[in-house]
Amino acid sequence: MLGVFNNLVMFDQHVKQNSLDSIVPDLATGWSRSEDGTDLTLPLHDRKPFTAQDVRCTYDLLTGKSTDSESGECRL
Repeated sequence: MLGVFNNLVMFDQHVKQNSLDSIVPDLATGWSRSEDGTDLTLPLHDRKPFTAQDVRCTYDLLTGKSTDSESGECRL
């Protein structure tokens, strides 16, 4: 599915072995963790908030449960 969808992050394809050190941004511009390690923040290129509703809307469109991407609820 990598050819169809972008990821927030991905493994660097130029590194021979995948490791945590070879994770690079894709849709995200980077990432940061909260001090207590419970929150991970991944800013996106367009800097607009991305919510669970965006994920649900996209999933519903892909599975045929919805066809209304113009309602403003779905951020594709």
